[in-house]
Amino acid sequence: MARAELGELGVASVPVNVGANVAQVIESMGARARRVTFDGAPSVTGRGHPAKYRQAMRNLLSNALTHGGDPIRVDVISSEGHAVARIIDHGLGLPNDLAESAFNQYTTGTNVGAPGNIGVGLWICRELSRLMGGHLEYRRQDNETVFEAGIPLLSLRL
Repeated sequence: MARAELGELGVASVPVNVGANVAQVIESMGARARRVTFDGAPSVTGRGHPAKYRQAMRNLLSNALTHGGDPIRVDVISSEGHAVARIIDHGLGLPNDLAESAFNQYTTGTNVGAPGNIGVGLWICRELSRLMGGHLEYRRQDNETVFEAGIPLLSLRL
């Protein structure tokens, strides 16, 4: 976190098979992740830093398992030039007027109308996504909480 705050956190820019990396994170979470269903497009490949991408996915999935409601699923798609993982749960989510503040450093759940400690996790996930040229967004849609993390699609230069 300190390196990110100082602008000294470097990231690689190599091919990242989004579906394979998400599947690896889910598998590494053991029995806890049995609540997660996964719909991964095997050919969706982005450009980024695999270890940092998995770090962000692990945090987002852990948040969904801790604070979200079942069912929890992860969809992997390509959308608007990005390889995207959508972490979707049926928890209460965050109030729309306070959702963006959940991405601030050291935000606690009481600051955004949600129980528990939010801390720096979402901030780190967003910073990692941005450093890889991607994005991390939050929204409520059809009674679902959606975190969408995208990194640039791998472009093949011939």
